[in-house]
Amino acid sequence: MWVIIKRPRLFIVVLSGILFIPISVFALGLAPTAVDLSVIQGNQADQIFLLGNEKNVVKTFRIELIGIQFGSHADELSFLPISDDQKAWMTLTPSFATLEKGQVAEIALRIAPYAHVESGLYPVGIQVVEEASDNSGVNVESGVVALAFVTVGNDVQTSGELIDVSLSHTLLAKPITIHTTLRNTGAGMLQPQGTVQIKNLFGHVVEEFSLNEHARRIPPDQTRTFSQTWGMEEGDGFIKHIQYEIRQPAIGLFTIEMRTHFIEGDAEQMMTRHVFLFPWRFTLLFLTVVIVGFGVIRYTR
Repeated sequence: MWVIIKRPRLFIVVLSGILFIPISVFALGLAPTAVDLSVIQGNQADQIFLLGNEKNVVKTFRIELIGIQFGSHADELSFLPISDDQKAWMTLTPSFATLEKGQVAEIALRIAPYAHVESGLYPVGIQVVEEASDNSGVNVESGVVALAFVTVGNDVQTSGELIDVSLSHTLLAKPITIHTTLRNTGAGMLQPQGTVQIKNLFGHVVEEFSLNEHARRIPPDQTRTFSQTWGMEEGDGFIKHIQYEIRQPAIGLFTIEMRTHFIEGDAEQMMTRHVFLFPWRFTLLFLTVVIVGFGVIRYTR
């Protein structure tokens, strides 16, 4: 998922563990796109970002640190200046970089909170904006933002809750979309882990999915839904669905078991749902062939 944010003379692409877009489309690259940093007051943490110029000409980039505010949905972000207090213990160097085609520069982020800095989560963005040339005739600047989720202190509560597991339908045939809703009930950023297992009537696992394949994050006090599809997508066509039902037969009662944990070593949270499957497309085709064949035989007698 990705989001583009427009301002006057500014065209920004946000890249993170929860937002994705190919960098090459915009001719400049910034990596990594998202990092998690933890530091205790009085210590420091450093992170290097790599900025690459993928254009055919020399370009100058403006580099600055900005604050981030999360919306209620995964693709909602707003940017704002960081406070003067944060500027005192968050530094980003250099402020400008002029790069030849294919050249790569290092951007250094240093987090060194003082003893009086309050424990908590401080999300910031490393904003890189291409400086527009005076004779370009273009009134738009392009840029990218990588995200840094900075946790200060070792007393920041990290916890989450498995809210619900819902299914697109519980009867007849695949595909079935499994929606898992999780909530961050702590004060730090969460990157939930877990699995979705499909078990047949005898308890054997017939398929397994990763809950958070793309390493999405959940901001504090927010809810996110993670989805997996069991079976072929709806748009793949009736005949292909029949072929799939022949190759991957599924009939009877199945249990969908969702297991997740939010912190390494934390106890798993689990929910189960049940679905009854019947290969109705193949059955319909089979009955049609039988009926037509029976009719032809009777007619030719």
